[in-house]
This record gives sequence, C-alpha cells and structure tokens, in this order.
Amino acid sequence: MSLVSNLNIPYVSRISSPPGRPIHPKHRLDLYVPQESESTSPDLLVFFHGGAWRSNDKLEFNDFARNLVKIGGGKFAVAVVNYPLTTTVENPSDPAAAGCEVPHYEPETYMFKTLEDSAKAIAFLANHGDVYGYNEKRIILVGHSVGAQLISMLLLEPKYFTAVMDNTTYVENPSTKVVGIIGIDGIYDIPKLVLDYPNYQNWFVAAACSQDHEKWKRYSPQYQTPSNLPQIPVLIIHSPEDELVNDKQAISFKQKLQELGLTNVSLETDVSGKHDETLATVEVAQKVINFCGSL
Repeated sequence: MSLVSNLNIPYVSRISSPPGRPIHPKHRLDLYVPQESESTSPDLLVFFHGGAWRSNDKLEFNDFARNLVKIGGGKFAVAVVNYPLTTTVENPSDPAAAGCEVPHYEPETYMFKTLEDSAKAIAFLANHGDVYGYNEKRIILVGHSVGAQLISMLLLEPKYFTAVMDNTTYVENPSTKVVGIIGIDGIYDIPKLVLDYPNYQNWFVAAACSQDHEKWKRYSPQYQTPSNLPQIPVLIIHSPEDELVNDKQAISFKQKLQELGLTNVSLETDVSGKHDETLATVEVAQKVINFCGSL
C-alpha cells in the first residue's frame, strides 16, 4: 500500500506572535493518505497521542499511523496531531522550534487551551479534505490515554468547537463530521484516577489541571452532562495488562455514555500489552479498522 506523507502541517494560523514567526511543532500535524484507494476518497482517522499531557510527539506514532493505513486497505487516511504539553518550553537546541512562539500554558488554563487547540486541529482537517485527498465529511477520532480524554471531552462538550467557529471562516461545525470515537486505555475520570494512583497528582495532573479538584471534574468526560448528544458510535478498548490506568475508567465511562443515551457503545478488553505497548499490537490496530469499517 503506497501512501503520501504530509508532515508538519500547521493547523493554527498564529498564536499572538509577531508577523513572520513560524508555527510551533506542537501546533502541527502529520497526515498519511493512501494512494491505492477505492474510487471514493478515504475516510479520515484523527489520532491524539497519550503521555500524561507532558510527553510524546506525533513522530513517535508514524508507525502506528502507517500500519492503520495498511490494514485499512486504502479505505482510511490517518492524521496524527501534536498539541502543546505541560512541559512545552523554549528549547534553543530544537531546530524545528527555532523562532517559534512557544505555546506554554499555565496549569490554570492548560486544559481549556489544549482542548481548544485540539478542536482547531479537527476543524482544520474537517475543511481541507479536497486539498489532501480524503473525505472530510467522515472523521473518526482516536485517542490513547490522555488523548482519549481530549477527544471524549470534545464529544461531550461542544463549546470548544463553537469557539473555533466563532474565530474562523469555516462554515460547517466540524463536530457534525465526526462519525465515530475510539478511546484506547483512556483516562475519563481524573478524580478517580488520582484516588486510585495518588502519586499521579504531583506527577502530571496538577500541571494540567492545577490542584483544583473542581477543575479535575470539569475536564473529566465522566462528569459531563450534555444535552442533545448526537448518536455517534463509540468504541472503548482497554488492555487488562495496562499497569498505569485500571479498567474502572473504561467500565464507568461506558456506563456513563449509555446513561446519556448513546445506544452504540462497546467495550473490548480482549487485547494485550501494557499501557505503552497496546498501540503496537496487531489486535488493537485491527479492532480500530474493524470498527471504522462498520460505520
């Protein structure tokens, strides 16, 4: 399966930086588009990585993206999105970030701004299908670990997409083009996560949500109460071998979505691998493609 790799595409225009300043690598995405596809344009999978909101980069997941394109047989393109991290600071040794305005967000605002940035990435992709050769009207969001938290919040809280629409020339709300959601070893309940793993509070939660327990709930999908939630199919995958996030997160979130009225929510746990290993397994990639093919 041949594909075209479109790397380091900026998805924001500028973040209060002087004219001529380049866009920071954390505000860019990579896009892998199959070339031997069917007569119709491939659907688009948009992947948000994990890393406790503090680590990892899109380049670390190019094998995962390429594998999805291959297993999908040309039916799916894959975008891998970077987003600002709590540890994003000016790094003179990084040539890719030279001259860039650094998107460093303080704990009090990090989560809100990062969710807005995530919505901007999806909005960009939802309006550039003709440019890159995929079907922008059929988008599936995929997230691993905290990436699952980000995409689930965007599903349940429409204000982030609304803010993007208010500040762009896009005509259609990108949320209307999302046809499926996949969370893998996800975090959906931050207070429960800290209760089960107390050391996580100082390790990474406080830097993303401050020490404010109400903020932890505000940015946890488990506590959202949206009205008129669209009937979008959701697949939750959780490995029983995950040593960093227990299955209580997945089980409770499935129940939450069903209580909110979603009728097509499934939880699959017949996969293997520790938290940072599942994405490399064929079984997880196949489950992702099987779900996308059913939409």
